[in-house]
Amino acid sequence: MGLIRRFAEDQHAATAAVADTSGPEVPSSAAHGTELASDSPSESTAAVERPTSLPDMASSESSIIGRLHRSSQQQSRGARAVSDTLVLLKSLSPILRAALMYPGPGASPEQYGYVVGRMSAAAANLTEIVVRETDPLELDSRWAKKSLQEMSSELVAHYWVSTVIARGGAGAEDDPMDAVRLLSEAVRKVVQLPIDLAGRRDSFDLSHEGAVRMSFLKAFAPLSMDIDRYAQIVNGRLESAVVDAAALQSAAGELLMDQALHAQEQLLADSNATEDDRRMTLQACIGHVGGILMTVWELTRGDALGTLADASSIDEGRAALTSSAFTHGFPVASLRSRTVEAVMRLVGTAQAAMAIVRARPAGPLQHKGG
Repeated sequence: MGLIRRFAEDQHAATAAVADTSGPEVPSSAAHGTELASDSPSESTAAVERPTSLPDMASSESSIIGRLHRSSQQQSRGARAVSDTLVLLKSLSPILRAALMYPGPGASPEQYGYVVGRMSAAAANLTEIVVRETDPLELDSRWAKKSLQEMSSELVAHYWVSTVIARGGAGAEDDPMDAVRLLSEAVRKVVQLPIDLAGRRDSFDLSHEGAVRMSFLKAFAPLSMDIDRYAQIVNGRLESAVVDAAALQSAAGELLMDQALHAQEQLLADSNATEDDRRMTLQACIGHVGGILMTVWELTRGDALGTLADASSIDEGRAALTSSAFTHGFPVASLRSRTVEAVMRLVGTAQAAMAIVRARPAGPLQHKGG
C-alpha cells in the first residue's frame, strides 16, 4: 500500500542519510520525527516532535545530520518501533474507516485491498504535493511529510466516503486517486490564504512561524473544503454567485487564528511560559479552535440551508442570502459569535480546572479507607 511503502522508504532513506556523520548531541526523543507531543520541528524541547534528516542535505548541514544520528543511536530499537507504529496508525486508520463504508466488511479481500491501496497511494501523493506547496515555510520536508500524513489520509478518506454517499455506492470509474487533484487545489488555497500575524509577535517567536502555519493548515483545510462545497450547492441552486467562497474562507481563517491566539494568551497569562511553551500552546489552541469552528460552521450552515429551503422561489432565496443577516452569502456574524462563546467556555473551563489543580496540596495522594 502506498503509505506503508512510502513510510518504509522514508525510514530507509533517513537511516542512510545519517550514516558516518558527527556533531553535537540532541535529546534522544528527537529521533525519527516522533509525533507524541507537538506539531513543531523545534530543536530545544526533547518531548516534542522533531524533523528527521534529509538524504540530500548539503555538507554545510552535516552537523545537523550528525546530531540526528547520535540521537537515533541513543534511542532503543523498541522505542523507534513504537514511534513508527504510531505514525502508521495515524496515517492508516482514516483509510481503513473509509473502507468500512465502501466496499465494506463483506467485500472480497481483492476488492477491499484495492480500495485501501488506492486511498493509501492517493494520501501519499497528496502529502508529497502539500510538502512542495509548503516549501516557502522552510520546514524540513521529511518532518513535514510525517506531520501531514494523517491530514492527507483524513482528507482522502472523507472524499471517498462523500463520493460513496452522494452516488449511493462506487462504480468502476470511481477511483480514490481522483481526490489528489481536487484536494491539492483545496490545500493550495489554504497555504496561500493571507494570515496577518504582525500584531501578535509576542505570542510566538518568528522562527516558529512555519510550524504555526503548518498547524493552521491541518486545522483549517477540512473547513475550507466544506466552504467550497457550500458555495457550489447554494450558487448552483440560486443560479448566481451569491456565496463568495474566497471571502468566506478568508473570514473563517482569520476567525480561527484570532481565537487561537486569544485562547493562548489567556491560558498563559499568569505563567512564566518559555518560548516552547508558548509555541506548543498556540499550536494546540489552533487545533482545538479549529475543531470548535468546524462544529459551529456545520450548525450555522444548517441554518443557512434551512433559510434557503424555506424560500418559495429563486428570487426569494437570493433575497434571503443577501440580507443584512448574511455576509458573503453566509451568516458570518452568527458564526463568529457562536465560535467566540464556545472558545470562551473552553478557556474558562480550562482555567478553572487548573486553579483547582494548583490549589491542591503538594505530596502523595491520600486515599480514604486505605
